[in-house]
Amino acid sequence: MAEALRLGLVGAGAISQAYIKALEGSSIARWAGLADVRAEAARAAAETMDCPAFTDYQDLADKAGADAVIICTPPATHTEIALYFIERGIPVLCEKPLSVDVDGAKAIVDAAERKGVVLAMASKFR
Repeated sequence: MAEALRLGLVGAGAISQAYIKALEGSSIARWAGLADVRAEAARAAAETMDCPAFTDYQDLADKAGADAVIICTPPATHTEIALYFIERGIPVLCEKPLSVDVDGAKAIVDAAERKGVVLAMASKFR
């Protein structure tokens, strides 16, 4: 059996709880780490996920060894965070909206195409 996909999670708010629950008991994916600017929220969520907690997404990228990342932060942060991971060649699943403006969304899509990185926006209710 192949090794489990290691996922990073950025954001420990309400929407991230759906992802945490979805991976419970998964044999094909596991959490590599969680980052949230709120240290206590990061620690509490990461404890339930059995993974390391970080207070910034850069540390998650540098230290967790994630194969892909899920971004569940406030929309105004999506462009910056998505571009950071894409530039490092790490596939991104970003909660909606992809960005708060067209320029940000275009920058994300263009970067993913340029780097050959998988990019998806969550649309779980479609």
